[in-house]
Amino acid sequence: MAKKKVRKIAARKEGEAPQAGSSGSSAPSAGQAEGAGAVPAAVASGPVGRLVEYLKEVKVEFGKVTWASRKDTVGTTVAVLAISFFFAVFLGLSDYILSKLIGSLIY
Repeated sequence: MAKKKVRKIAARKEGEAPQAGSSGSSAPSAGQAEGAGAVPAAVASGPVGRLVEYLKEVKVEFGKVTWASRKDTVGTTVAVLAISFFFAVFLGLSDYILSKLIGSLIY
């Protein structure tokens, strides 16, 4: 019975006019259908509809991303590898020297 109440409430909300404090735009809300490829209202309010809406928003946000050029990506990758190699050698030599020093003090 709870599902019937939820559907009735959702159906009432879809038919409501914009409230006095809202922007008054005629843009559809997240739960309303958009265009010919729209999802039915029963599905749009469920988990599948929320997932579809989320994926649409992700696609829009990916369009806003400024991607680095190939040159920038290769340059930063080379820098990270060089710094990692430098610190690996530095820490390896430090470990070797300190272990020999401590070993000579103990024995």
